[in-house]
Amino acid sequence: MSSSDGAAESQVEVVATGLDHPEGPALRDDGSLAFVETRRSQVSVWSRRGGVGLLADTGGSPNACAVGLDGVYLTQSGGGFGGWQPRVEAPPSIQCIHADGSVRIVVSGAAGRTLRAPNDLCFADDGYLYFTDPGRDFFAPENGVVFGIAAGAEPVVIDVGDTFPNGVVALGKGAIAWVESYTRRIMHRGANGDITRVATLPAGHVPDGFAVATDGTYVVASMGSGGLDVVAADGTYLDFLATGQRPLNCAFVDGGIVVACDPDPNLEPQELGCLLHVAVSLSGAEIYRGK
Repeated sequence: MSSSDGAAESQVEVVATGLDHPEGPALRDDGSLAFVETRRSQVSVWSRRGGVGLLADTGGSPNACAVGLDGVYLTQSGGGFGGWQPRVEAPPSIQCIHADGSVRIVVSGAAGRTLRAPNDLCFADDGYLYFTDPGRDFFAPENGVVFGIAAGAEPVVIDVGDTFPNGVVALGKGAIAWVESYTRRIMHRGANGDITRVATLPAGHVPDGFAVATDGTYVVASMGSGGLDVVAADGTYLDFLATGQRPLNCAFVDGGIVVACDPDPNLEPQELGCLLHVAVSLSGAEIYRGK
């Protein structure tokens, strides 16, 4: 794995362009990658062989994907951002795209709380679907929540305060981790409910989404840094991989990691988003599909 001495630049390949705020990539069983294009109100699919194609129109403001046993799940944050508004409204919710292309709302609330702007999501090995809900205002966050839901089980509610909880990943054995954009922290929650801080990223490295490797290493897409922060499971800062773009989220694929990038959403023109492939020596941890 190359570091920020410049060697990492030669390992970065642009694999898709012309995207409109790509976010939340998730690896599918066939090796393709599902991801949202928020400003197109859709979920798209990318593969080496087929390029980019449409999976489904979702309406609203989709933000991230997770592949389940019965379809592709996504966080639907509802309204617009950066001056953009969706043409077709959708309530803040968790949605599911089924094999026939139909889209349904799974939940629009949990534990008696109405969802405000769900952000990222993942299935855990215990069957729970975890997702973050930081609220709508990135610049004035309040009362961020990490939820967990499962059929026939009590919901999990983790109140994390004014931290803007963003990306979330499953670690196995009932554990999860999430990043907080406002504190720049990686947080860990064990199966027993204990919450600990793993690490705090350097100043200016604002975490958005992230992925976890088989050895527990975190690879964090950090806005403003122009690259990926690599942090060991014990919190040791290992490396920085420069991408030369504004990374938002990432997912492991064969031979590396794919990074969804987009410029500042307040800039014009739009459709400047892209997917990058970064060659790394790490491989992705087991991906859970729910129960």
